[in-house]
Amino acid sequence: MIVLGWLNPVGWGLLWWAQRRRAQGRYERATERAFAMAWRMNGTLTAWLAYAMFRRDLGRPLPSRWQRQLNDALSRLPRHKRRKALGLLAESAGADRLSAPRNDLMDAAILPALADRARPGVSDGDAGWLAELHRKQPQWRAAFARWVSDCCQSNGLCVVGNAGVLKGRGLGAHIDRASGVVRFNRFARGEDMAADVGRRLDVWVVAPGYRGRAPELADWIVVTGPDMRYRMQDWQLVMPFLKAGVPILTIPLDIWRELVERLKAPPSAGVLLLHWLQQLKGDGSRAGLVFAGIGQGVPGKGTYHMAIPQHKPVGRHNWKAEQRMVEQWQRLEFDDSSATSPSAAAAPRFAAFSGALHEMPLLGEQLGGHVVRAWLSMPQGADVAIGWGCKKSGERARSAAQRARRRYLCLEDGFLRSFGTGEHFPPLAIVVDDVGIYYDSTRPSALENLLNTDNDLLAGIGNDVARAKALIVKHRLSKYNHAPDGWLCPRSEAQSGKHSVRKVLVVDQTAGDMSVKLGGAQADTFLAMLSAACAENPDSIIYVKTHPEVVSGRKGGYLTHVQEGTTQGQRIVLLRQPINPIHLIEQVDRVYVVTSTMGFEALLLGKPVTCFGRPWYGGWGATDDRQAIPRRTRNRSVDELFAAAYFHYTRYLDPVSHRKGTIFDVIRWLVRQKEMAAKAIGSKSSGRIFCVGFRRWRGPNVRPLLSLDRERVKFVRDAAAARDLSPQSGDGLVFWGSTAPKGVLQLAQEQGAKTLRLEDGFVRSVGLGSDLIRPLSLVLDERGIYFDPSRPSDLEHLLSTATFSHEDLTRASEVRAFIAEHGITKYNLEPRAEARWPTGGRLVILVPGQVEDDASIRLGCTDVKSNLDLLRSVRQAHPNAFIVYKPHPDVTSGNRAGKIALAHAREYADHVEIYLSVVSCIQACNEVHTMTSLAGFDALLREKRVVTYGQPFYAGWGLTTDLASNGIALARRTRGLTLDELVAGSLLRYPLYWDWELKGYTDCEAVLRRIVETRNKLELNGDLEKLRVGSVRRMCRKLNVLARNSLL
Repeated sequence: MIVLGWLNPVGWGLLWWAQRRRAQGRYERATERAFAMAWRMNGTLTAWLAYAMFRRDLGRPLPSRWQRQLNDALSRLPRHKRRKALGLLAESAGADRLSAPRNDLMDAAILPALADRARPGVSDGDAGWLAELHRKQPQWRAAFARWVSDCCQSNGLCVVGNAGVLKGRGLGAHIDRASGVVRFNRFARGEDMAADVGRRLDVWVVAPGYRGRAPELADWIVVTGPDMRYRMQDWQLVMPFLKAGVPILTIPLDIWRELVERLKAPPSAGVLLLHWLQQLKGDGSRAGLVFAGIGQGVPGKGTYHMAIPQHKPVGRHNWKAEQRMVEQWQRLEFDDSSATSPSAAAAPRFAAFSGALHEMPLLGEQLGGHVVRAWLSMPQGADVAIGWGCKKSGERARSAAQRARRRYLCLEDGFLRSFGTGEHFPPLAIVVDDVGIYYDSTRPSALENLLNTDNDLLAGIGNDVARAKALIVKHRLSKYNHAPDGWLCPRSEAQSGKHSVRKVLVVDQTAGDMSVKLGGAQADTFLAMLSAACAENPDSIIYVKTHPEVVSGRKGGYLTHVQEGTTQGQRIVLLRQPINPIHLIEQVDRVYVVTSTMGFEALLLGKPVTCFGRPWYGGWGATDDRQAIPRRTRNRSVDELFAAAYFHYTRYLDPVSHRKGTIFDVIRWLVRQKEMAAKAIGSKSSGRIFCVGFRRWRGPNVRPLLSLDRERVKFVRDAAAARDLSPQSGDGLVFWGSTAPKGVLQLAQEQGAKTLRLEDGFVRSVGLGSDLIRPLSLVLDERGIYFDPSRPSDLEHLLSTATFSHEDLTRASEVRAFIAEHGITKYNLEPRAEARWPTGGRLVILVPGQVEDDASIRLGCTDVKSNLDLLRSVRQAHPNAFIVYKPHPDVTSGNRAGKIALAHAREYADHVEIYLSVVSCIQACNEVHTMTSLAGFDALLREKRVVTYGQPFYAGWGLTTDLASNGIALARRTRGLTLDELVAGSLLRYPLYWDWELKGYTDCEAVLRRIVETRNKLELNGDLEKLRVGSVRRMCRKLNVLARNSLL
């Protein structure tokens, strides 16, 4: 097998590719998979060792079986790889457990962990000194931690980076006044730089691969990089310090692993050191860490290195992400007047012991800290271990926290969790418990302890509690909120009160639910509950409600086998269909539960509740309890129970800002989901949605926005395929753009279904739709579509008839200002920089190019219909103007038609701009002349004069100069609008906005913030350029998306 591995070119190719990615710092899942596949296909020790090294970089422990096998294989490895293997084994299993031959240890004697094994009894040689270094690491680290704390509590510890931004600032004296000064590798020295960077050196931080000069004096030396039992290229560099008694420290391996996880790349020496210092320093009230020449001077922006201008940064570090990390850490602003400032406590770090918990969207924001991945033990620097409910991973986290003497927090879904069930919707609320968990009645929980105290739980929040309760009842909000309202009897009878038969609700739960087992119940408890409900409520209708996850088919229930019918004069009805829990409870007279939270929701509605288990709200005097709960010694009102559970015990996410929020933020979001679902579906199509004739790649990008219920959206090839699914009245037939596929309009007319046109919104994404970048906004139009002037659209109708409130106009003004300030456009793809055209003081006119086969041109232009015709017309009208032609991004990328030769464009344009963004062009021009381009709307937002040659949606309202002849749409638009009214209608009311992270509808302001955050992140990482790539990479991206969504 190994022989075949040696001959396997694919395996060697994969190994080369994986090693190359590792060298580039791409510590990603794809790289790990490549190493694993190379090892399986290659079967050589070289591939195995490479895979083990990469796993170790990611923080994966070397399995015991691998340790034994690698130890046995040492003699078969080449000498230069043997040293790596010895370091890996010494790091994983400890030097004392190695059984390597003496010669192998001699080869690796430069490793401190192996030095005393290689030359036992030698005390005055280098091996003896290195062995001393290994043994004294714990002692030296403890002493260094005390020194750091002392510095931070006096005049501060100044960490001086080598960034070129220090040059000329004259901060040397301020730096030298700090209690301690840290410098790196090639730090700046000499009289010519002392004024800027100072002379003092207390700590010298050196990377393992450094081969330059060492300083003459230092009190501490720190070797950075992965531990590998302190692998360094040249220990002779620091041996004089070691022999002189200077402690030589190595940064703990856990620090490296944590940063690799966060950066997805190997960290630089500076970030490693800073991250370690954050863990070591105390919370002194007078001083802290001072950063100088760090987090500034990003590579590519001026001189990178202070002392060596020609020095270039190593390419394998994620410099952009490291800069953001430094900026997020507490930073003391270093100016000419002060060298230190008070320090603030760093945000806590939460160690998640399961992958699902670690990857939960925005969990860190809800907890108010940073979530790191943990495996078997607490990572270095982690403050709190977190686990989910009573799962095994939670028990692992609890045990690890106890061993490390750290806090443990148990997390669970909150009581207002999300719109849909957990499979597709991340939680917006979580409960945080440092004692137990609320549904485990076998032991106390933080919620139970709180309710047992004498505290006034309503103090200071009484009004908020009453308001939140009222909103929950008014909008019928529950843990999950996707189920529609449902009537237990004819709606007219229920609303009139004529239906006099008593109705009793019995709530089933999912089989195996931990809240049942830990709530003192079992399967027989549910049968006893049903029997009691029948016996205690004669002549009543007994409704048995299944759990939402049973309805969805994900789980089973305890009472799903119960037969409907009339027994002993009582009628039993099974409610299997989804029904909004609050609306259901409103219609019944009494509620029976085991431990379901529906029992508490019944209390909110004033219904009598009988509990057969021990739920968190039972035992406080508000419920009829069939089990005693001796630990619960107080009586609490429903309002107090609500305040304790929903206010004090639960943490919320603000879904709009993606920051820590309040219960009202979540309530607003959930209400929005209901309203927007009605807008996207209910008012336009109350039933199924058939997407007809969509390109295969477009489906995954539009399905969520069309319905929060994925099963209601069906993609079909053509009208015939839609007919086979028997569309009915209330169903919707959706197609892209203005032209309906053949047979769709006839099918809709025959079946009474609605036709709906779908298009991208005006603020779409960061990247082109033709490159499969997911949209953040879409428009769904029943009357027409905004770019088709041949017929009215929902947008035109809205702008012609809507009344805009003061709040609408205020929001519109703020949105317009935000867009202008941050340079936001539809695609947000091109570089933003100041235009420097040689205008010579002439009138500057921007002519934005368009995709010439675009429907807005075909349907909205009468005289001027091409980019060249537009340029010719503008030049004829303004012979002395400085005309700038800006081609459309889809055209320049090669995805769409409309490209004109530069020579032809330059016959009429003074400049053809292919680099700058359209926003930069708009800001530098006086006027924009366009056929129907959205750039005209962008120009209006920035209060530029706009001349239209077609009939775009923003023309005809008195805000533009319109030159199109025989414009039927312009004739229809007789109302005059202000700019803010146009913005309110076009950006606030017309589109649908989507949050891909939280899987829900959001608002325009939130999408604008996401666009700015995404664009800034891509720019910092250098990834924005990757969205503007050639046709080969673009095709690969399309194939990748199509492959991932092949089952759609």
